[in-house]
Formats: sequence, C-alpha cells, structure tokens
Amino acid sequence: MRNASQLAERADHAARNEKIEGPDAIQKTMAVRHPRGTRIAYCKVDAGIGNTIACYLDEYKTGREVVVHCKSIINTSNLNAAVPRLVVGLPIGVSFVNGQWQCFQIFQKSVEC
Repeated sequence: MRNASQLAERADHAARNEKIEGPDAIQKTMAVRHPRGTRIAYCKVDAGIGNTIACYLDEYKTGREVVVHCKSIINTSNLNAAVPRLVVGLPIGVSFVNGQWQCFQIFQKSVEC
C-alpha cells in the first residue's frame, strides 16, 4: 500500500509532465456571448402569429432589417398571444446564433380579462 506522500509525489510528477494545448488549438471560432442578448433589435411591426418578428438591428427605423426568432414561448406558439407584448419600436435583446437572430426572452401565453 502506498503512503500519502508517494501518491502526492506521483500526482505532482504527472501534473508537471502534462501537456496543455494553447488557446489557438482549443478555440478557433469566436466565442458566443451570454444568451440574454448581445445586440438590440427594435420591433418593426407588432407581433403576429408564429414565433418570428421583423426588427431593425441596433437603431430604430434606420438599422438593418432582420428577422428575429423567439424560441421560448410557453403555452402558445404565437407571439401575438403572449406577454410581454412585442409592439412597434420596442427594443429586445438579440444574439446571432447558428445563422439566425434569436431572442432568448421568455414569452408566456396571455389571458384576456
């Protein structure tokens, strides 16, 4: 049976000989930012049916027009039936993921009172 000092010495020796690759070999692509949004998009129209909405990127009315996909809609599949309501001019946080602009805000079915 080995004693604690022999185990510690062996672990220390293994750690010293370990080859760790540099950052260039670990990550060759750009890092993905926090999913709550890295850019601001402004709603071009009020929300309609479906889970997408037309928006202006970065600046209201003068920014590039993009389609934003809202992935988290609970108990409905239509943005016009969910809260918070997306209306013309409302800013939302968006990220460019897998070739599309996405909003990671959570939307939930609204109930008429």
